[in-house]
Amino acid sequence: MHKNGFTLIELIVVISILGILSIVALPRFLDASNEALLTKLTSMEQNLQSATYRVYSKALLEDKLTGTTTITIEGDNVRINSGYPIGNWDGAVRHILNLSDVGNSATNCPHDWCGRGNARSLPGGLTTVNGRGVKVTPFGYNHTDLCGINYMNHYDGTFPEIQVLTSEC
Repeated sequence: MHKNGFTLIELIVVISILGILSIVALPRFLDASNEALLTKLTSMEQNLQSATYRVYSKALLEDKLTGTTTITIEGDNVRINSGYPIGNWDGAVRHILNLSDVGNSATNCPHDWCGRGNARSLPGGLTTVNGRGVKVTPFGYNHTDLCGINYMNHYDGTFPEIQVLTSEC
């Protein structure tokens, strides 16, 4: 008599092999996912630095290196202080990063990137006395998580501090 199907021993062997393969492959997959997020954060840090230099160059050309004022970048009004973008998501940072359609988000960022700012202190310990800062958060993370990019303009004419947070990614 000929039976269709697998014997119990064959099924156990196949399930065991799949289990061993998943044990070996899962850590490699998780490392790749974490590495991709770290690369994404590094890229955003570099984009923010470049955009900040671009804004400063335009402010220099327009002689707007003191106080708080506005310049126009690609049709968006960007608020600046001392020639650098202010630490405000809606007033500056989302515009210089070409994320004008993304609003503030404090919990579970629903976009590739979210931001929240106009703060004197940011998650991760970055603080200022006179300036303001913004936290840029990747998809799925909260504003308070130590995963993202901090941007702090101290309003003293020095280049803003840009800090990458990865301890909770």
